[in-house]
Amino acid sequence: MNRSKLRIIAILVLLFQFNLIFGQVNCDVLTRKVESTFTLHSVTSLLLDSSWLYEVNLYYTDGKYFVVAVVQHDNFMKSKYIFCGIPKTNWNNFYFGQNDPNSTYGERFHKYIIDYKCDCY
Repeated sequence: MNRSKLRIIAILVLLFQFNLIFGQVNCDVLTRKVESTFTLHSVTSLLLDSSWLYEVNLYYTDGKYFVVAVVQHDNFMKSKYIFCGIPKTNWNNFYFGQNDPNSTYGERFHKYIIDYKCDCY
């Protein structure tokens, strides 16, 4: 291999290592990628009956479950949040509420989903 190819490979390796250590994926990019796949389950505001939880969707892509939640703020503004690597049992507990029959979707969201917020910016 000539010197310029080795230099390019070395630079690429350094950039890759830098990205592994310091890099995170953009949440908007990740959310768009996940939302471009088929929605497995969706819970909307009417069923959620929550003052803050507006919509919750489950996706399956790249061998993992993702949840995209739309949260409504006091001023009726809405924000999307993405949660990664949700265990299927956690989703089932949130969605069906079998383990917590007297709890609300908001309570179950805090119990089964919120700790899986993606490491993105």
